[in-house]
Amino acid sequence: MRKAIANEKNRKYDQLIEDVEHIVGKIIDMSHIKVGVKGDLEGYVIGTDGECELWTKGCGGFNENVIVNVKHGQCFHFRFYVRKRA
Repeated sequence: MRKAIANEKNRKYDQLIEDVEHIVGKIIDMSHIKVGVKGDLEGYVIGTDGECELWTKGCGGFNENVIVNVKHGQCFHFRFYVRKRA
């Protein structure tokens, strides 16, 4: 279980870096990224091709105990958003 969680953490980290680098090019400065009170990431990244905003949004968590079509409702999870900074 620990190995599976570590692999998933690494996969999500790699995907986040890939998404950021797609917008800003090579990352120069990530010191403006902070961990919010809910454990979410927020801030901006500076790269060779510009800057981007990064934020996390909690999603789901409703109807988690309701079974619809033999499945439980959507469990709570986080989504990362990356957008070119104006």
